[in-house]
Amino acid sequence: MAGKIDHDHPLYLSSSDVPGAVQIGIQLTGMENYTLWSRAMELTLLTKNKLGFVDGSIKRASYTVDSEKKQWDRCNAMVLSWLMSNVSKELVSGILF
Repeated sequence: MAGKIDHDHPLYLSSSDVPGAVQIGIQLTGMENYTLWSRAMELTLLTKNKLGFVDGSIKRASYTVDSEKKQWDRCNAMVLSWLMSNVSKELVSGILF
């Protein structure tokens, strides 16, 4: 991955993409609010061009250059941090492991 990543590329992270930056206003507590939470999270990840990290369409294996793999790891970790900040404490371990 030579040079800068275009802002439309899924591996792009802006300076505002930090852990905890994504707050959808709904904390997932279980099945009772999953539908609403998942739609709000889906829209948020779509606007950040990161939905593929959750639905599996952006795969680490599709990147062959070490720097791209490292950037994929960074983006994936960021998405995980966004998910963790929007679920109840009881559900966080399901994301981490």
